[in-house]
Amino acid sequence: MPRCKTVVPSEERRPAVVKRTEWASPEEEAVMVSRVEKPACGLLRFWIILITGGMFHVFLAYSLIGCLFSEFVLGWPWYMSLGAFLAAYITCVSIAATERVGAPDPHIRGQQAMATLRDYLSLKCVIPDDVDLDPKPEQQPPSYIFGSHPHGIHAFGCSALNFAGNDMARVVLVLGGEQESIRTRGGEDAVWLKNRKGFVRLAMREGASLVPTYSFGLVDIYDYAFPLQALRMWMVNTLRVCVPIFWGVAGTPCPYERPVTTVVGAPIHVEWTLHPHPALVEDAYCRYVDALERLYETHKAAAGYPADRNLHVTRDPPASKETPRQ
Repeated sequence: MPRCKTVVPSEERRPAVVKRTEWASPEEEAVMVSRVEKPACGLLRFWIILITGGMFHVFLAYSLIGCLFSEFVLGWPWYMSLGAFLAAYITCVSIAATERVGAPDPHIRGQQAMATLRDYLSLKCVIPDDVDLDPKPEQQPPSYIFGSHPHGIHAFGCSALNFAGNDMARVVLVLGGEQESIRTRGGEDAVWLKNRKGFVRLAMREGASLVPTYSFGLVDIYDYAFPLQALRMWMVNTLRVCVPIFWGVAGTPCPYERPVTTVVGAPIHVEWTLHPHPALVEDAYCRYVDALERLYETHKAAAGYPADRNLHVTRDPPASKETPRQ
């Protein structure tokens, strides 16, 4: 089993790194370092997880109520209200997808809802011993762009990074997006990186290193169905609206109580340039994909995956090599 550090939050919301010979259990973590916020229990716990897992369902419920109100109270055609709700949803999704801010509220680690989610899914962030993310005394603090995989229905891997401290969640990108979310299947680990090299160019322009991360167990917290898949894929490609069909406990959007462990890979250093040459981008892209596949294979046994469970990466075909202009 790989030697790892399990990263857990401290009371001051500073990164606390505890060296372990194996991944720590939630009970062991609770003894090592106190939680930032006490998770909810009982009915409140279930309600928080239900709302967290059912954000899209909540939108559909409000849309239905709005359509009925328009039709029977205001006398407006129901489809007018539905169009307004759809436009509002697309606007919200577009705003949420922008990378100008690229960071959740740093105080989210102290919120009871997120602490409850962390407790419910046993969210952990694991950094192998051979992965060095800390600056040396003689070096400037390094910059990183963390790639979070897979997306799943909800990108709960970002929550694991957020709880880990080190402000990891402030540079993290969920690269698979809607294309990956709509294809999520239980028991199948798949990453969508086709037509996705912008994160490499961003790292080169910002002088940052790329860090792959993988959240084991994330695709297994729901069951999925795939009717009208062609229509829903058209919505993803044309409207950028993802409509996954999924369910968890008792047919609700509450996820199954299964552990999710995010493992952090070694930084991939790229050349710092404001005008990245396609050949340099291609080289860094290939090294990133290779590193992600190695990360998965190295740690899947520790995550409880069978030996025949593999990672499938949909990626751009290798481009012809060119010599960068000097």
